[in-house]
Amino acid sequence: MLVQSVNARSKNLLGQFKGTLGQSNRSGSYSLNVSRRGRFSASLTGLRADAALQLTTQTGRVVARSDRSGKRSESIQKTLKPGVYLLRVLQRQGKTNYTLSIRGQPNTGQVNPPAINLFQNLWGEYRGVSVTTTGLVDRVTGQFTDGPRSFQTNITARVKAPLTVGNQVETNPFNLSISSSGLDLGRGTPGAIAVYSALTNSQNLLGQSWQLQYSGNQIQGTLANANNDLTPPFNASAPNYLFAGPVMLGSAPLFLASDMNAGTTLQGTLTSKELRLRLQGRSGNVRVFVIDIVAQRS
Repeated sequence: MLVQSVNARSKNLLGQFKGTLGQSNRSGSYSLNVSRRGRFSASLTGLRADAALQLTTQTGRVVARSDRSGKRSESIQKTLKPGVYLLRVLQRQGKTNYTLSIRGQPNTGQVNPPAINLFQNLWGEYRGVSVTTTGLVDRVTGQFTDGPRSFQTNITARVKAPLTVGNQVETNPFNLSISSSGLDLGRGTPGAIAVYSALTNSQNLLGQSWQLQYSGNQIQGTLANANNDLTPPFNASAPNYLFAGPVMLGSAPLFLASDMNAGTTLQGTLTSKELRLRLQGRSGNVRVFVIDIVAQRS
C-alpha cells in the first residue's frame, strides 16, 4: 500500500493524484482514514470528458457526491466523523486524464491529515497456489463422515478497479477475482476454485457477492446473499464455488462444483507484492471447506 505524504506547497493539501479514466479503467478508488472530526474537501480537475466524484462509507453509503455534466470540474466538501471512507472517481463518458486534490481545513479545526491509501498500487495479477481441504460432516455431531481431503491447484488472482455497470459501482474498495485455470475448472479438477467479489448478471446489473474491507495490509470479507436471495440453503452467487467430492457415478468418481454458502469468510493480507488468504465456510448443509491461498505479484 502506498501512503501519500502532504504536499509542502500547501499546508491544507493532503494529497494530489493523477489518473486516467477509459474503457478499461472506469473508476479510481482512494481510502481516507480520518482520526478526528473535521472538514474535508476534494476537487477533480483537468477533465477532457464527463466524470463524477463520490464519497462513501466503507459499507457503500454515499455521504457526498459531485456529478456535473460535461467536462466541468467536480468538487465536494463535507465535515467527516472519525472512520474510513472511500473516495471514487467515476467515468461517465469518454476517456480523460484527471487530477484529484484532497484537502483538510485546519482553520475549521479538527481534522488530522488522513492517510491516503492509493489502491491502484495493488492492482495487477498475483500467481500462486491454493490448497483446498474439504470433507463431509455429520450435521448432529459435527464429526467428519468422509474426509477431509486436501487438493492443490495453481491459481491467478486479479486486483483491479471496482466494477462499474451503468450508474452502479461495486461497493468494495477494489474488484477481486481468484480462479484456477480454465482447464482445471472445465475438467472439474479436485480443489479448483472460482471466487469473484462482484459480477454482472444477464440483465447487465451489478450483482454484489462479497463484502470486503481493507485496512493497513489486512483484507477481510464475508460472502453475501446474491440479489437478496434468502432461499435455503442461503447460497450466494453461484460463480463462487469449489470442486470437491468425489461423487460415485457407477464405478467412476465424479468431482462436482459446490457453491460456497453465504457467510463464507475471507481473511488475510494483501500487499503490492503478495496475497495470502484463507477462505472457510460450508457448501450445502454437510460439506465444510478451508482454502489457503499464497500468490506473488507477477
